[in-house]
Amino acid sequence: MEEEKPKKHKKNWREMYATVEDIKAFLGGRLYLRHNVIMGRVECRLPSNYENPWK
Repeated sequence: MEEEKPKKHKKNWREMYATVEDIKAFLGGRLYLRHNVIMGRVECRLPSNYENPWK
């Protein structure tokens, strides 16, 4: 019985990093994010039919 060698994972040649602008464009109407300075946390919410209160 032959011993199998572990396969190496090759990086995807299409693997790229997203820029801040790319992330903003993707999340645009899908999710609202903001940084809560008092609590030091990121808060998020899904958009709804009423006006955005965070503007």
